[in-house]
Amino acid sequence: MKVGVCEATELKKRSEMLSIPFADLLWGYAVEDLMLRVSTSAYREFLWLMSLPLLGEEAYRQRAKKRIRFFYKGSEEELTPDKLQPGQRLSIAMGEHIKTTLFAKENAQKIHWEGTVTALSGGIRLSMTAGYFDMKVPLNIEIYSFGAVSQIPGTREEELIAVGGGRKISYLVYSPESELSYDLFAIMDKLELIGSMGSYYDAYRLLRTQPLSGRYVLEELTVLTAASPKMRKEQRLKQLDEYRAYTYMRKRWEKYLRNHGLAEVPWEDAIDLILVFVSPIWESLCRNEIFFDDWMPELGRFLG
Repeated sequence: MKVGVCEATELKKRSEMLSIPFADLLWGYAVEDLMLRVSTSAYREFLWLMSLPLLGEEAYRQRAKKRIRFFYKGSEEELTPDKLQPGQRLSIAMGEHIKTTLFAKENAQKIHWEGTVTALSGGIRLSMTAGYFDMKVPLNIEIYSFGAVSQIPGTREEELIAVGGGRKISYLVYSPESELSYDLFAIMDKLELIGSMGSYYDAYRLLRTQPLSGRYVLEELTVLTAASPKMRKEQRLKQLDEYRAYTYMRKRWEKYLRNHGLAEVPWEDAIDLILVFVSPIWESLCRNEIFFDDWMPELGRFLG
């Protein structure tokens, strides 16, 4: 058997050996195939994984909670307009090109991919289905564009436990500051009309766990809001603060936590923590001021 080739029976044996439910490992097998395709494609330098951790035993066991999100780094060089190539401006047409580039070819994992591309606020969604023998694994892959040229990706190396054979891959990841910036942008842009409470949860999660540079978040938000200058109003902070006692938002939050099997967190605690972080940064953004403080998650506040 070639390295990486895994027949259905072998995958079931690996499930038993690792004591991972087969449905979870099958999901992981599809995700590992996705990451193999990304890491060996022409888009490797342009697609930075934001959903961490996505690979590994614990991630597969928590698959119901996972959002598969990439950020797409446009080219810093001037490209021929409308030419479909890595680095070109993200669009539905580029999404189709990404889908074809990543999923058209067969490989050792024997997964057949099919799906569609639709628009998202600030990006695109690839609604894909991984077909493995008579089994189907749906994966929704969100890809968002960003324009902060100063961002440098991190690199991670992981062993593919579902593919097996000791195979490892290396791929690029997005910084927590950039991940948080996009979540805050979505929150401040859509407010109560936001499509998913995932942005609120991910912002809360990052603020509870990650030390963060306020300066980098401000720089990223400056870029993200450049095309929507009307967003840069301090009034939006007041609106966000009013959501603390807004029953509609609290119920949406509680429903999101239940549906994703997440631990209960009072809505008031989540929105308060988000406001502590975003308020001084948003004020600096609106006033065109600088901000240098660093966020300490264990304290739940900035250190000036």
